[in-house]
This record gives sequence, structure tokens and C-alpha cells, in this order.
Amino acid sequence: ATGFLQNPPDEGQPASERTEVRIIYTEDTIYFGIVCYDRDPSGIIVSDSRRDSSMNNADSFQMVLDTFSDRQNGFVFGTNPAGIEYDGQVTSEGQGSGRFGGGGRPGNTRQQGGSGGGFNLNWDGVWQVDAEISEIGWTAEIAIPFRTLRYPSGAAQTWRLNFQRNIRHRNEESYWAPLPRQFNLNRLSLAGELQGIEVPPQRNL
Repeated sequence: ATGFLQNPPDEGQPASERTEVRIIYTEDTIYFGIVCYDRDPSGIIVSDSRRDSSMNNADSFQMVLDTFSDRQNGFVFGTNPAGIEYDGQVTSEGQGSGRFGGGGRPGNTRQQGGSGGGFNLNWDGVWQVDAEISEIGWTAEIAIPFRTLRYPSGAAQTWRLNFQRNIRHRNEESYWAPLPRQFNLNRLSLAGELQGIEVPPQRNL
């Protein structure tokens, strides 16, 4: 997946730097390989390294997975060049309660689950990430066990998804599935699709 388009500062224009995402999966895990090219790696900004730290104040990459393809609810995973783990659950496109429960908005706040908002930062899934800065920019590898996610029955599925990259020193956000300026990654009704993914049956209690 490539061809990201800017939101701010120049809505609808190609991103200033190339981003590539590759997806593979095994019987029990789905993997995302991310390459964030940067012509000047010395300009990459890395801030907090704590889990669930804000993705807004540094170079970062986030993705949202709508595993039920209901255009309302999903899982968010993110990281930065330091390899932090950022995750949460979106409900009602970030506007209210939904399938997963939980409230709040992406960012620095951490609200308990309930009907007061649409983003639950308290949800911590089991997954792994590794990232590094190199001469081409920065890269990350994310491994998410299928057991960490919830999805409907059926072997072959279509999930909705979107990717976001922040280039902090340019105050630039870019998305794989483009979004109007007034929306953010939680706008699942405008997400793209991951088609034909074969998943194991859910066995969680």
C-alpha cells in the first residue's frame, strides 16, 4: 500500500515523503511492514517512549482495523521511530459508544470505558513492534496475533482499514485512504479495504 495523500497542510496533495506498507499473515498472526522514507533522516522527531504516548508530537505511524467491516468500530495500533506501542479501540467512528464500549478521544487523555466518547485508550492488546531509524528514513514491523482481535465467523473476510503517517517537522499528516481535513483516522466509513484475508476461528472465552 502506497500513494498516501496529505490532509494538512495541503489537503489532497501527494505526501511529501513516500510511505509503503506491506501485509502478510500466518495461521496465527498478521504482520505489517512499514517503510517511512525521509530524504533527511536527521529531521525525524522522536519524543516520548512510554506506551500509549500521544502520536501527535513526533513522527509516527498509525493504522485502524475495522474487523467487522461495520464502518463504525475498530482497533487502532500505532508506533514511532522509537518503537513505542500505542493502541486503543474506536467506537462509533470516535463519536460515542458502540460494539466495543469505551470512550475518549485519541491523544493524551485516558478515559474509562463508557458512553461518553468514542476512543478507549485503556484497551491494551497483546502485540509486538520493532522500529529503527536508518539512512532511508525509519521502518517498523508490527505483529498482531489474531487472538488479540475480534472478528466475525467465516474463514475468508474483508476488513476495512486505513493508515496514517505523521511527519512532525512539516506538520504533515497523510493517509492511505484520503480523508477531508475535518476527519481523522477514526473515520472508518471512509477507510479502504483489506480483501480476502483468511483468519483462524475465534476460540477466546
